[in-house]
Amino acid sequence: MFANKRKLVFLQPERNLEMMIKRGQMSPLALKEIFVMIEDKIKTLINNYLEGAEKFLVHLKMTPSNKILVEIDSDKVVLIEDCVKLSRFIESNLDREVEDFELQVSSAGVGKPLILKRQYFKNTGRTVEVLLNDGLKKSGVLKSVDEDGIELEEDKRSAKIKGKKMSKNEIATSLIKILFTDINETKIIASFKTKNK
Repeated sequence: MFANKRKLVFLQPERNLEMMIKRGQMSPLALKEIFVMIEDKIKTLINNYLEGAEKFLVHLKMTPSNKILVEIDSDKVVLIEDCVKLSRFIESNLDREVEDFELQVSSAGVGKPLILKRQYFKNTGRTVEVLLNDGLKKSGVLKSVDEDGIELEEDKRSAKIKGKKMSKNEIATSLIKILFTDINETKIIASFKTKNK
């Protein structure tokens, strides 16, 4: 009977950990340390699996209900098969008898913000929207990336050049430098325009 109860602790850790915290048997700090240890183990697994590949880990999160959220990206493209293979690799290296979990592996999609510098390099030439720390938004083509920040070619529609108002079809552009320390969030703006041949 004791073995079954002990097994239950591992199969439903979120309920038992919450109960232990309520009873004063485990502090929230101890719970956080447990999650950090598990996240570190999973992060190491993922990085070892992706080492030397064009794919890389963007984000890893573990929720109190033992849901593991993994987001990967690639210098080229992430296929569904890539997510499936990584998911199976992670599952094969974690013991469900010890760690009961739900696993979700996905790719960094168009609507998700860029997190790593490597993602900025990958998306050079694409149209992005940058939310600055002061609340201002800038949008334009991501022209270049360096260690400190990005250069954005910003569209200035209905701008004036030398005091002359431009027509609707004319677009003035300006190249602006934005430091990474000033960026709150950057997202790719999806474009479905087709190029005229």
